[in-house]
Amino acid sequence: MICAALLWNAGKVSEADGSKGEARLKQALFEEYPKIRPVADSRDPLVVSFSLGLFRVLQLDVRGQTLGTLVEVVERWNDTYLRWNPEDHSGINRIAIPYDAAWIPDIILYNSASEEYSEGLLSTSLVLDHTGEVMLEIAANFRSSCNVEAKSFPFDRQTCTMLFMSWTQESDKIQMKLVGDFDRELQSYMESSEFQLESYTAVQKPHVDPCCVHPFSAVEYSITISRKATFFLVINYILPVVVIDVIALLSFLVPCESGEKVTLGITTMLTMIIFLTSSHDLLPPTEHIPVIGKFYCACICLVGLEVALSMWILHVFHLKGVHFPQWTQRLCLILAKLPFMRQPKFNEVRGEKGKEKELDEDKGIWVQRSRRTNGHQNPTLSTTDGQGQWAWGREKETWMARGRAEFEVDLENWRMASRILDRFFLYLFFLLNVAIPIGIIMSSQ
Repeated sequence: MICAALLWNAGKVSEADGSKGEARLKQALFEEYPKIRPVADSRDPLVVSFSLGLFRVLQLDVRGQTLGTLVEVVERWNDTYLRWNPEDHSGINRIAIPYDAAWIPDIILYNSASEEYSEGLLSTSLVLDHTGEVMLEIAANFRSSCNVEAKSFPFDRQTCTMLFMSWTQESDKIQMKLVGDFDRELQSYMESSEFQLESYTAVQKPHVDPCCVHPFSAVEYSITISRKATFFLVINYILPVVVIDVIALLSFLVPCESGEKVTLGITTMLTMIIFLTSSHDLLPPTEHIPVIGKFYCACICLVGLEVALSMWILHVFHLKGVHFPQWTQRLCLILAKLPFMRQPKFNEVRGEKGKEKELDEDKGIWVQRSRRTNGHQNPTLSTTDGQGQWAWGREKETWMARGRAEFEVDLENWRMASRILDRFFLYLFFLLNVAIPIGIIMSSQ
């Protein structure tokens, strides 16, 4: 018990001495500390080691042309005014001080898209080493400007840059040094559900600003990401259009007798227009039509053609009193050779030649009955007036019967032609609905 109490009291005394030692060290360091650029010779540049750890890609705003990232900024430099001998200060070789206690370089994200350059920064403590090395770690939520090329949207691949440099100190005052340990910088990276990180590189380069004579020392990081056009885009923006297009395609299977053919087509057309209007914010403002825009245009054109052809087929089905020509019959026979289609049999007026012969004989009798010479009966006429009237009546009935038969046959043939056209356009637009979107997507690769 006594030994434990002595050890506990010794620990408390040691902790108190340590805290007092740090307090005395800070007082000794900052009592006459000049908060200026810490170099022995003012003509020498201060070397600042810089690294940027990428935690996550938060957002790529296509319309706003910005990239949102969660990062960790690490800066290291040597302050000649903050050195001490650990033996003179209770063996303390490292301490942490408040963010604004010492001089820090004014390094900023030059292409920031935030209203304030300090927006999204989490100021942490500075870590001082007895050799004068100062380390600053900042967690930041950056929003940088990015030239987003939306031509291949949503199957796009973007490269955005983040330029870091001093705001006021030129390269003869502050020289940035790229650490370039990319494995360590990506050690805590979390994969985004929307983007795939393709590459993460950095380069040290001079940046010329019109304000100053000397260039600025800068470090530029390049982030290349590709969009995962899977669940989000397919379920929300592609699948509904495909479903609407398939429903419009099924209008060719609706019988013309049902009266719902045009109703279904117009309904799908209006649904497509409403959907495109609601998804207007998805399309980025660009001079080039993106891939998804081409896909939407192709789909709405196909739906419009399907509706127009359905109305035309309905018109063909209801044709009455129009002769069914031979070339139309031959064309329908050619179209009917497609798979899964029965060979059609077009109707014809039966006994047509016999009726014409009988009609010609009756007509000849009536003509002989009507001949006159100088107002007198022709002596060669072999029929009476009653027989002539009877022949004329029979001729009229024969022509009327033949007209009704031809009317019914033509009507049935036009209906058969409309069914063949329905099936032909069903196959044709099925192929177009598959080939055109695939061609548009392949052209963007």
